[in-house]
Amino acid sequence: MQSTFVAHIREQAATYGDTRLYTYLREQGRELIEQSASYRELDRDARAMAVWTRERSSRRWPFCLRR
Repeated sequence: MQSTFVAHIREQAATYGDTRLYTYLREQGRELIEQSASYRELDRDARAMAVWTRERSSRRWPFCLRR
């Protein structure tokens, strides 16, 4: 078992790579569109978000990520 959640997810990304992790269904008009995410995609996007957040963070101006 890994010591942190991040280490665990990185290990999963290294082990399972392009294996489908999640499948999302979203509405487009009257249809449901399937979108999948792999461990590798999730890891890549999380790292990109961490860089983006680090570049914009400031102790003086905190911010909140919203969807």
